[in-house]
Amino acid sequence: MAIRKLTTSQQVRLTQYLDDELLTVERDVNKRTDPDSPIPSLIILIDRLTPIMNLIMSIPPSEPTGYIRIQYLLRFTSGLREWLSGYSVTGQGVLESKSGAQKEVVRGSSKATVEASRNSLKKLLGFIERLDLAWQAVLSGQSLNGNTTTLDEKPEVKEEDVAVQEASASGSSKKLVSVTDK
Repeated sequence: MAIRKLTTSQQVRLTQYLDDELLTVERDVNKRTDPDSPIPSLIILIDRLTPIMNLIMSIPPSEPTGYIRIQYLLRFTSGLREWLSGYSVTGQGVLESKSGAQKEVVRGSSKATVEASRNSLKKLLGFIERLDLAWQAVLSGQSLNGNTTTLDEKPEVKEEDVAVQEASASGSSKKLVSVTDK
């Protein structure tokens, strides 16, 4: 299937849509500590960001739209640090801010919590790997389509790559999450 170029009006609509979506994510992430937050957990945030990243990567890499793809992938990537920083990998909510410092909300130390942590971390690692594939395609001037790798394919994160351990320090339970290097 040949890559179709976008018309000028399609480019304008696309940039307006992406601007609106990224602004909405930013607003929703800023409300993450509210009880009625639209994005209360890391998994929901990743589910919200994946279609935006897929749309950015569906932009044709050739001129005149190649710069749009690069511009929005840069903007998307630069926003990730702020967007991800307030969420807990335990899958149980956000990090609360108390007098400028952030601390993790810990709710129990059950097997379900450990499993939720493992699932959140797997999803995050898969998302970051898909982002890496997107940057590889951008830097090589390629598109991600049916003939190559798509962002919908989730890279395999193996069980041994993620270790969630519990440690007891001075009577309080903490979660320790580590990722092994390959």
